[in-house]
Amino acid sequence: MQIKLRSMGARLRLARTSVDLTAKELGKTIGRSERTIFRYEWGATEPTLEEIRKLAARCKVSVGWLVNGEGEPHRATAEAR
Repeated sequence: MQIKLRSMGARLRLARTSVDLTAKELGKTIGRSERTIFRYEWGATEPTLEEIRKLAARCKVSVGWLVNGEGEPHRATAEAR
């Protein structure tokens, strides 16, 4: 089932909440504050490519889905390694 959300921020929020993480917990993953995670989710600013990779890994979603909503949100087993 493909889930289409308009923005990377909306997809990030969905991914974060689907793995039961707070913004503060997710922020620790990339060395950023809770406020910064909220700003990513609101679309006020964008994470770097390296941060996107870390966010996707922590939320167990593919980078492609997180960035542009393409494909399935959950990473394949081989990609997760």
